[in-house]
Amino acid sequence: MLRGGTIIRLIDVVLIILLGFLGITDFEIKSQIKLPSTFNSGQQEIKQHFIFVTVKGDSSFELVVENNRIEHIQGIGILEQFLIRLNYQYHQELKQMVVVIEPDLETKIQTTVDVMDVCEKHQILKSLSYSQIGLN
Repeated sequence: MLRGGTIIRLIDVVLIILLGFLGITDFEIKSQIKLPSTFNSGQQEIKQHFIFVTVKGDSSFELVVENNRIEHIQGIGILEQFLIRLNYQYHQELKQMVVVIEPDLETKIQTTVDVMDVCEKHQILKSLSYSQIGLN
């Protein structure tokens, strides 16, 4: 009887502590998740256009814009100016630009990160091509 009584008392203590924690816990919803819906509010659908940026080992960049290859842009500053102008042009045409970053195997990681930072800085959508770097 003593052994069974001790276990019941321990269970009571644990339940009291649990109820105490539940009593002081804040159950306020802090974020909302926007779920996809099929509701069409009459807005135009923005079409995405993909810009492929191949990051070369010598810190140069090769771009493919709508099947037009632009050979070897040298330097991150020139690439940044080009992406800014292109993003502005697409924005005027109510299109959304997505930069797909494809690093070569010889590319320094920092150069790829620099391209991602440029996109982040100017609020350009970006994606990393995992097939190019062998992560899939």
